Amino acid sequence: MSRRVEAFRQHIANPLNIVNFELVVPGLDDYAITVQSTSYPSESARVVTLYTRGEDVQYPTVPNNSHTWSISIPESDTGEARRRMEALRAKYWNQTTGTINVGLNNPFDTYIVRARDLNDNIVFSVQLVNAWVQGRGDVALSRQNPETNWAWEYQIRFDYIIEENNQ
Repeated sequence: MSRRVEAFRQHIANPLNIVNFELVVPGLDDYAITVQSTSYPSESARVVTLYTRGEDVQYPTVPNNSHTWSISIPESDTGEARRRMEALRAKYWNQTTGTINVGLNNPFDTYIVRARDLNDNIVFSVQLVNAWVQGRGDVALSRQNPETNWAWEYQIRFDYIIEENNQ
């Protein structure tokens, strides 16, 4: 058993925790540090199946992802989180006039999710290219638990992922 423990300690001396992440969202600026939770976007290869002599053989093809990414951001007494996120959404959609402002003059943004170690060094990161705020989810309101904080669930759409290995 001591060999296994020694091998574990050699390879994983300090496991990377999930609370030390950093987001770079243009327009959210320093307020991005208040994001309560999110996910590290996933990507996997599509599969094509070819049949040879009655057997199915599967081959990997181009990468595929969900094209959606969600963040949970707590609200302050001043409504700052909603104001900033809705400003990002209004960059492409004007609710009062009903106009959509998408094109070469108004390109989409690149959002970055970074994993950091205990010394705040970037271990690895992912870029979400052509990202835009799709909208927000419902917030359940209740008088039963007054300690529960208000948090917005925003959904972001993106085209593709660029993985960066920062080490």
